[in-house]
Amino acid sequence: MNVEKVHRYPRHFTVTIEILSAITVLLATALLGRDLLRLLWSTYTLDTALFARFPWLTDLVLLISDANTPPPSGLADLLPALGWMALALATALLLRNSMPTVRTSARGMLVAFVNDWLPVPWENICAIKVTESGDRYVLLVETDRGWLTGWHRWYSFIYRLGFRPAFLITSQISDFDELVKTLLSEADRAARTLATARRIELQEDASSPLFRLLLSPTAFFTQRAPRRDAPSAAADISGDVVIGQYPRRIRATLTWTAALIAGAAILRYLTLALTFLAITFPWVRSLPIIDQLDLRLLPAPWWLLIEAHIVLLFLIGVASVIYHALPTVEARSEGLIVHRLRGRTLVPWSRLRVMKVTEFSETSQIVLIQVAGGLPLDTRFVSMVYDGSLSPGILITSAIGNADALLQRIALEAMRYHEATDDTATAPFQSDARSDLLLLSVQSSRAVNHLVEELRNDPDTQGFTTRRFLRLLPTALGLATFPALILFADRSFVQHILPDGRLLGAIVVMLLLALLEWPLVSLAAVALDEMSGSSEDGMRPLYLYPQTQQPRLFLMLAALIALLLGAQPLAALIWLGAIGWSFWLAAGLWSALYDWRGGQLIGGGLIPVAFQLLLLIGYLVVRV
Repeated sequence: MNVEKVHRYPRHFTVTIEILSAITVLLATALLGRDLLRLLWSTYTLDTALFARFPWLTDLVLLISDANTPPPSGLADLLPALGWMALALATALLLRNSMPTVRTSARGMLVAFVNDWLPVPWENICAIKVTESGDRYVLLVETDRGWLTGWHRWYSFIYRLGFRPAFLITSQISDFDELVKTLLSEADRAARTLATARRIELQEDASSPLFRLLLSPTAFFTQRAPRRDAPSAAADISGDVVIGQYPRRIRATLTWTAALIAGAAILRYLTLALTFLAITFPWVRSLPIIDQLDLRLLPAPWWLLIEAHIVLLFLIGVASVIYHALPTVEARSEGLIVHRLRGRTLVPWSRLRVMKVTEFSETSQIVLIQVAGGLPLDTRFVSMVYDGSLSPGILITSAIGNADALLQRIALEAMRYHEATDDTATAPFQSDARSDLLLLSVQSSRAVNHLVEELRNDPDTQGFTTRRFLRLLPTALGLATFPALILFADRSFVQHILPDGRLLGAIVVMLLLALLEWPLVSLAAVALDEMSGSSEDGMRPLYLYPQTQQPRLFLMLAALIALLLGAQPLAALIWLGAIGWSFWLAAGLWSALYDWRGGQLIGGGLIPVAFQLLLLIGYLVVRV
């Protein structure tokens, strides 16, 4: 190789990383600046001479002062803010250099790092590990010691808990295929020339669970496991028993997510309980840990105990739903055995009612098995997420071991029961009973196009029909409920204010305002379409908009969980993320329904964003 080649990432990709890094450092700087100003104001007298000339300074000082928390009394009180600042700087450094520019030549590579280049000879490449999802790839290139920095060990640790110096390459980089071929050929040539006998190959069996999840959540949970990742002999077929067990990556992800939520819930419960003790019994305030709590005068301290139990029960329920979302399943002669945290639950074959299938691709499917009772309460939330029903359900994805044999056995038993009972009201196997919520969450364009096509096949949807409007009312209420729930949780479980008539009135107002988003955004889209000279679809946006906005419920639930854990800034950021997702979903709907492009499409997508931003601003104003 005699020609030097430079491989860069697209401008929009690098700009996004730069903006995220800048926001991270800016937030940490604002936190440190706030604490530093409060320390100076508490140590020295605040000069108010400029307040008369600049009235906005008064509001700024009041905002920074934050009377609910005591100001820092010394330099030691600045340590938390300094710690967040150090973490933000380290995060920004790693993030900005996570996707470096790479230059290749006959002697080796130059890897960009902090506005400089790090040389890596071809013979010092140790391994190339690959994570694949469809046509997207993430490569981890490991090198010998001494060529990269100590910071590069973090990329190996994040990839798969390794500790070798390494850097990342993704398929977004220019001429990705050519770069991979160059890496393999030049490293092999250097090994033969120097007789090191260290042949470099793509290690496809060393994939990263984290990057596999980020590349495609759908494939992570539903794609069939390769032989090397398949469950062990415990998932084999023996006699009339079929055992299906998920790969380790799925079990570990669900287990650790549920454990983190449960652990945070217990910590929040203990914090609220200790705060109640400190307010009720002043003599305990000097005890370790309790003396670090944020104590304030509350009108009803006993409410702390009630909210502690409510928060604990809710979050433990969420953790249980996540942990049992994809259980190990056994098909036996007596019925279906579902593995749970506390033992196993037998569901007789006679209780099976229906199997519903959502297909993402030829190798990725999700099956919901609904039964007539016999399962705990949290299994009803599985059906609620799938299609809004409340029947107990079991989710099975195509990633489970022995998926074909297991699903065939369950389908056979379900059909056998229906034939024995002459039950013709409901088909036991419904291949067209897809989950719009799941499809919209991971394949929004395909799902929106399908919904639009279905609606256009019904000419009555051009006008207003009460029956279809009422059918969509629960979906719209679900979207409108979360802003009201967040307002209630903030006032009652974060600010510890006992619910009263004023709070209930504010919740009702927030619910009604959020509910107005449905007709206002839909009618605004109809008006814009008529202004452009086309009104063929009539009132169809009214029936499509709430359906296509369902995926943002996941982020709003995450915001509610963060708020119950006391992380108000994180909850606000997640809410902003949900608003951004609503733009993407609305733009996809207008593109499929009206074929809008360019500025018209952006303007149509910004209509729900503007409305939801007003709701968010209203919530922030009310909470202050």
